[in-house]
Amino acid sequence: MMPQRVALARKTIAERVPGLTGDELDRFTRVFLILTSSAAMRAYKDYLGLDASQAGNDVAWAAEALQRSMRRSRG
Repeated sequence: MMPQRVALARKTIAERVPGLTGDELDRFTRVFLILTSSAAMRAYKDYLGLDASQAGNDVAWAAEALQRSMRRSRG
């Protein structure tokens, strides 16, 4: 399952943040996959006492911040 998940994440990121180098795309993909992993969700729940909705909001914020940063570095 992980190869398909990596491929889907990579494709989606490439579409949303065009112009990334291969290395940048690989890094963004790895970071995104870690942020959306079951281990990260458990940490939100067990360590921080937050629910899935709160975790999702944080992950979305981080992904958007990374996208903006990458776009600015291209601009």
